[in-house]
Amino acid sequence: MSWVRLRGLKPNILLNGTLWLIFTILGWRKRGYMKNRFFMLSHVVMGHLLLCSGFISLFVVLSVSGELWASTTPKIACGGKHTIAQKSDGTVWAWGSNSYGQLGNGTTTSSSAPVQVTDLSDVTAIAGGGGHTIALKSDGTVWTWGSNYDGELGYGTHDYDNHSKPAQVSGLGDVTAIAGGDENTIALKSDGTVWAWGDGNEGQLGEGTHYYGKPAQVSGVSDISAIAGGGYHIIALKSDGTVWTWGWNYKGQLGDGTTTNRLIPAQVSDLSDVTAIAGGGVHTIALKSDGTVWAWGDNNYGQLGNGTTTSSSTPVQVSDLSGVTAIAGGEYHTIVLKSDGTVWRWGHDVVSGYSNSSTPVQVSDLSDVTAIAAGDKQAVALKSDGTVWALDRRPVQVVNLNLSVSFQIPTWSTQVVEALRQFSNFGLSSRTMAIDASNHPHIAYGGDHLYYAYYNGSSWQYETVDASSDVGSYVAIALDGSGKVHIGYYDGSNDDLKYATNASGSWVTSTVDSSGEDVGKYISIALDSSDKAHIGYYDDYPNYNLKYATNASGSWVISTVDDGYVGMYTSIALDSTGKAHISYRDWDNEDLKYATNASGTWVTTTVDSSGDVGEYTSIALDSSGKAHISYSGTGLKYATNAFGTWMTSTIDSGGKFSSITLDNTGKIHISYSHYSVLKYTTNASGSWVTNIVDNEGAFPSITLDSSGNFHISYFYYDDSTIRNLKYATNTSGVWATSTVDSSGKIGEYTSIALDSTGKAHISYYDDANYDLKYTTNASGSWVTNIVDTNIVDNEDNEGGDTSIVLDSSGRAHISYFDMSKYDLKYATNVSGSWVTTTVDSTLGKYGGYASIALDTSGKVHISYYDFTNKDLRYATNASGSWVTSTVDSDGEVGAYTSIAIDSSGKAHISYCDNYDFYDPNGALKYATNASGSWVTTTVDSGKIGMYTSIALDSANKAYISYCDLIVKGYAYNDLKYATNASGAWVNSFVNSGGVEYTSIAVDSSDNVHISYSSSGGVQYTTNAFGSWWMVSAVDSSESAGEYTSIALDNSGKAHISYYDSANKCLRYATNTEVTTATPTPTATVSPTPSTVCEAETITVSPPGTLKLKRGKIADVTIMVTGIDNCPIEGETATATINAAGKKRISISPSSQTTDENGQVAFTITAGKKTGNARVTFQSGSVRKIITVKVRR
Repeated sequence: MSWVRLRGLKPNILLNGTLWLIFTILGWRKRGYMKNRFFMLSHVVMGHLLLCSGFISLFVVLSVSGELWASTTPKIACGGKHTIAQKSDGTVWAWGSNSYGQLGNGTTTSSSAPVQVTDLSDVTAIAGGGGHTIALKSDGTVWTWGSNYDGELGYGTHDYDNHSKPAQVSGLGDVTAIAGGDENTIALKSDGTVWAWGDGNEGQLGEGTHYYGKPAQVSGVSDISAIAGGGYHIIALKSDGTVWTWGWNYKGQLGDGTTTNRLIPAQVSDLSDVTAIAGGGVHTIALKSDGTVWAWGDNNYGQLGNGTTTSSSTPVQVSDLSGVTAIAGGEYHTIVLKSDGTVWRWGHDVVSGYSNSSTPVQVSDLSDVTAIAAGDKQAVALKSDGTVWALDRRPVQVVNLNLSVSFQIPTWSTQVVEALRQFSNFGLSSRTMAIDASNHPHIAYGGDHLYYAYYNGSSWQYETVDASSDVGSYVAIALDGSGKVHIGYYDGSNDDLKYATNASGSWVTSTVDSSGEDVGKYISIALDSSDKAHIGYYDDYPNYNLKYATNASGSWVISTVDDGYVGMYTSIALDSTGKAHISYRDWDNEDLKYATNASGTWVTTTVDSSGDVGEYTSIALDSSGKAHISYSGTGLKYATNAFGTWMTSTIDSGGKFSSITLDNTGKIHISYSHYSVLKYTTNASGSWVTNIVDNEGAFPSITLDSSGNFHISYFYYDDSTIRNLKYATNTSGVWATSTVDSSGKIGEYTSIALDSTGKAHISYYDDANYDLKYTTNASGSWVTNIVDTNIVDNEDNEGGDTSIVLDSSGRAHISYFDMSKYDLKYATNVSGSWVTTTVDSTLGKYGGYASIALDTSGKVHISYYDFTNKDLRYATNASGSWVTSTVDSDGEVGAYTSIAIDSSGKAHISYCDNYDFYDPNGALKYATNASGSWVTTTVDSGKIGMYTSIALDSANKAYISYCDLIVKGYAYNDLKYATNASGAWVNSFVNSGGVEYTSIAVDSSDNVHISYSSSGGVQYTTNAFGSWWMVSAVDSSESAGEYTSIALDNSGKAHISYYDSANKCLRYATNTEVTTATPTPTATVSPTPSTVCEAETITVSPPGTLKLKRGKIADVTIMVTGIDNCPIEGETATATINAAGKKRISISPSSQTTDENGQVAFTITAGKKTGNARVTFQSGSVRKIITVKVRR
């Protein structure tokens, strides 16, 4: 407990040396949509003990020699979409939305993890407003930051600036409590007067004033002991136990029996003996001294708690509720704390997150709570151990935060161990490859970054040209006379056209065109005789033009060639005079077009308008400068003006992704894809002759070398994740294919072990090449080996389940599942090189979920799953040869196994009984042969037991981490923990939030450490700091964290390997320092914040402008997400059309609710009238507008 001097307060009744209790009662409010808004209330009572309050924060006042000193115990509060916490050291921390700078850290960047408010200390109370935050210092001064739209910061003005750092409210002192309204702020002085400033449109300033930017006293009330705020109303509690209200009264929330707004305070009818008050959105709550709760106002969602949904303008008692010590109001829900430390909720969305309740419902898996707070759709709780929990569908502990315990947050360093280049199929255009003077191929490609590969005569060489993110998804290459490379490409991060060259000897990149909102797609590049670049490309939204750029003059000159939904699928070629010829698609009319500046100005021509044609164009010029174009329509088509006028023909009934080149006799050679088969066709014999180059292939680029041989680069994909850049040539007389580069997943099924020096050894799966791999940083840098190849069946495309352990010599032993043969296999480098062995190859599928451990003699023990018989199996070579046996065959058992070996060489296995996501009759089971024969035990039951991991302590007691699948789908899995350390199995809830892939380790002090993935990324938790679990974010990327595996070094530091699914790579993390600290004394009561997913962004799929023919329909899916891209479930999304657009399109439905992925689908139907329509998708206050173009 820390002490601060209460400057500016007089110790009137306090005697020297005596201790007095002071309670700060905190409420909440929120910047909501329309008028459903709340705020936080604060209340200080001196001289007597209040055990009932909205959010109680107890602190102690000591009178010493005429001065007051107060303890600074933790507090929490909620704003509109942000949460605030005050630590015992007087510092303030905040997280959530930061659009207005309300987190106070000097930025407007939102954060899902707590950040410290800058330049603020000595704080004794906190409060949250809609978009602003308030703090009270020990000297009685008030400090504010965030939005000042209506003067709510009290600076004497109102503005549209974001004030992201605290500043003092001038002219205000002797304050004992603070509260925040939607766009106003309230303060209570020690003399019992109330002061308010900011928005007063509904009379909430108590003066009939619409706006006041500096503090003004509210008339008509005195002797006030507590204040609270609702949406647009204010509540005050007098010392005589009566309640007074003023402001907005739309649903009777003022409790005076009417729905008439009041500009001055009025007493609530028939209510007395009140000890605490709280405000909801359009309802109000009061707590009486007998522990009963009363509420009035809006009851649409049952938030009054009286078993009905009928609103009331006078107080009604909450049903079946007593023993309450604290109350809080949310937007459409109410939350209370009982004297036994349990929390109860009612109103909107409180029963498993799926329905409303008009009577109190206990929050599960939550106890020992000392304070509560409520927000918009959020609620939070503070436990006696100082941890803060967000009350979503299940409680989720706020990471990196403890308000009462002094400890050092682990600092995690993460690194990519191995990653494949991730490239896009779009980038492999008809001009992706070029041939140098030595007839060697050069290929440009990209997606995550821009890459360049070339063959040097013996092997492929690779370079990263532009390491910026999201570049190269559209790319084209050309070589100059010196063999230097010139690349035009699309910058997806900035939606610009870029250019790169190594003409100077090293790569130089530059932005060519950034004039549009989205410019630079469908790129094609060519060089003139002076090695100057000419680029044709598409200017997307909002211009939809064909553009052309050249640096022939020494600097880039850009011109628009054609406009009106034209320019996709461009291909460019230059004639002998350096004039440009471009083929492209007219999207609006579905035609093939051609443009040239041969005459000095751009002339455009429609080449083919026979149906839906013109996609995937490729152009080449003959020696006379005549154009030859391949393109797709009703199959593969070809057009030329070699005979004076344009002539078109169909070459193949199916075919797209074409690329064309001419030989020195003017004969045509085309590579293309026909139903995913890569083909080559030529008219060299006088008629078209077609051959198959590869059975799989798309997006080819064909070139001809000086010897007359053909080279094709192309794209091949096994599935949606594995992409291969391939190369084919007929230099040997027949087509030969090879893989240039692979883009896919690497790092799944990771397992980590540490040697005696603390160096990491990791086994994992290379999904792109179907290999088991091993890597270690024992030498100081990561060194990788292939342990086994082709461990997967290409059709099944899954496998791995690797598990690694090291022996006393530091040699690795790996168990894994070979999906190509459905066998359990084992690999070791004990001999100095990798040797693999098949352990179980009985007919059937054996080896899934394999886990390995060694006994003290270095013998191997493996637990694994029998997919065929659905049994738990065990294998060991303890006798000198492999012996396998069935451990448990009672039903469908054995998935998600984990094994540990005790000091006597006996096995302990955790596993899942029935892992069907839809079957509630699962269980976590445990098996051991410690008694000499196998004994199995059910540890926990329900939708339980997935992702188990087991570890033993020094007494050979077992500790198991695992998942509780509480709702269908992964989003709401809980992390649970079980141990038999006391002699019997004890299960406990650790955390929630989409938990998967748990891994457990026990340190030398028998403290538990767990890594796991969640909706917030990779998380780490430990009980090393006491009975409570400290949670920290290892990698906050939401997509990171699959297949986590943890190991501890001799210093107790954690090392974690995991798969980053967003970047499809293997990553490794370690904490640089973990300090166990002694918990400091904490008060018995304290308040708390929470973090929930609030709507921040709407994304639309398909993106960009939607183009529809008259009478056609299209499905559009929108996704509503919050901070860190968390999906928003149960949110109402609406779709509206502008007035002119209603003549062109219709949309259905007009509104509906998002699913568990935050998604909702709408159907758009085009009418008979052509033109543009604008559709606005809205969820709460978040909007996304798209353009729909109706065409013929």
